[in-house]
Amino acid sequence: MKWEYMITVDDGEISELGIQGWELVSVVQQNNEVKLYFKRPIQSFRDRITCEQRDAVYRDLLEGTG
Repeated sequence: MKWEYMITVDDGEISELGIQGWELVSVVQQNNEVKLYFKRPIQSFRDRITCEQRDAVYRDLLEGTG
């Protein structure tokens, strides 16, 4: 499995990040700053594309060949 990673210092968005599939894996304090490290699985292209985007591509292909 492949992962994507994100580092943030804003802890006010943790709930939203969880909804988006991010998992908090580490919290590190450096000087006076706290860094939050997140990871989530990288979605396949098929999972990332919406039905509307897919339909638009097919429509463009059909119109280009007609």
